[in-house]
Amino acid sequence: MENIYSDIMIRELKDMRLASYSVFSNNAEEEVISFIKNWVSKKGLDSKKLRYFGIDLPLTERQQQEGVRGYEYCATIPNDITGSDGVKIKNIPAGKYAVLRITDPFQNPMETIPLGYKRLYDWWIKSEYKNFCNPTKQILEEIIEDESKTYMDIYFPVE
Repeated sequence: MENIYSDIMIRELKDMRLASYSVFSNNAEEEVISFIKNWVSKKGLDSKKLRYFGIDLPLTERQQQEGVRGYEYCATIPNDITGSDGVKIKNIPAGKYAVLRITDPFQNPMETIPLGYKRLYDWWIKSEYKNFCNPTKQILEEIIEDESKTYMDIYFPVE
């Protein structure tokens, strides 16, 4: 399993304007991803030209006990697109991120993804970087697919 994790890299992300939607349910990721992809299609945007980011949302103790998950899914959008159908528009300012790539993260997602987060966090604790206290800087997940593989890049804001 060691070879599925990349070395941690530092990357700059440019300012991003995002269409954002959140779901709290037992199937949050699938529901919110489907919703945003349908919304993007209804807006007439070319989904292949967009980037998509997921964000785990905090849960109440009761939600945790009930097995509920909270997930926000965002698509990069041009300036002329406005929110609708509960989709909010948000901006993430440019910034520096520590990035860990996981190869085939969905082979065993309940193990590989949390271990990826742990690796990134452990690296950050020992690094000279500090986490932004800015609420617009969130930990982001991006899925990248090519013809034969799926990757998840986890972006951890640093300064």
